[in-house]
Amino acid sequence: MNRILSYLNRMDIMKMYHFFIFLFFLSTSLKAPLIKGPIVALAFVNLIFENKKLEKYSILFYALNFLGSWYMSYYQMANHRSLLGIFTLYMVYRLWFKDKEWNFPFYILSLIIIVATIQKGLSAYFMNGNLIGELFLSGTSFPQIGILIDPNFSENAQYFNDHFHEVKYSHQTVPLLISDNTVQFSKIFTWFVLISEIALSVAMVVLSQTKKYYAIFFFVIGTALFRSEFGFFSILILISCSDTKIQNTRIQQLLKILFLLLVSIFCYIDYTRF
Repeated sequence: MNRILSYLNRMDIMKMYHFFIFLFFLSTSLKAPLIKGPIVALAFVNLIFENKKLEKYSILFYALNFLGSWYMSYYQMANHRSLLGIFTLYMVYRLWFKDKEWNFPFYILSLIIIVATIQKGLSAYFMNGNLIGELFLSGTSFPQIGILIDPNFSENAQYFNDHFHEVKYSHQTVPLLISDNTVQFSKIFTWFVLISEIALSVAMVVLSQTKKYYAIFFFVIGTALFRSEFGFFSILILISCSDTKIQNTRIQQLLKILFLLLVSIFCYIDYTRF
């Protein structure tokens, strides 16, 4: 146990960042080997060797790749990839201008959480319970609870998945066999999610530096049980670990353990898709 904690204490943000870049691009490198291969190779070299000059140019190369991706396919880019690109631009600024005083991680985390909360509150689709209901019926979130509250949940979920595209993207109405309990659960859980994010937004503003990251830690754990957004959560934790204001060793260790776990799950899922 002491060896593990010692290793976590020695693991700095740059190693974590290169580790994420390495696994992230490696897991999908078969899709575009000529583009992603050099990034994988650079990230691997930076993991093995410590060369500040190589590291600076490597991160600049990563940043150019993300800028190119934004230019070529801005509207198709996933949230986690866009957030990783923003963080990469920050790392370019941090390394090239040697500025570690600007507490970018805290501000970007606060902005993401507060904007996400406002967006949910203003979205009729979310507030009506449609988003949670869609996730619930698709079987990707809490299928065990579905079976408990609705004896015919499995059949209803299968019917929903068979007609998903027809329901969501066409102008035709397709009646769905959904129990009152399922509808009620979707609405209750919608409010639970919104209240949780409001509480986290308030926590980011009023709590001390240490307690803020405990709040993020438990929020990510709780949300990961409901949504498989492992890539997005991995980058949130990576950004948290790069906050130079964190002085609490236990928080750093917890965040690093969670980061390694989430990024491994995310990259494995990405690999199996391709």
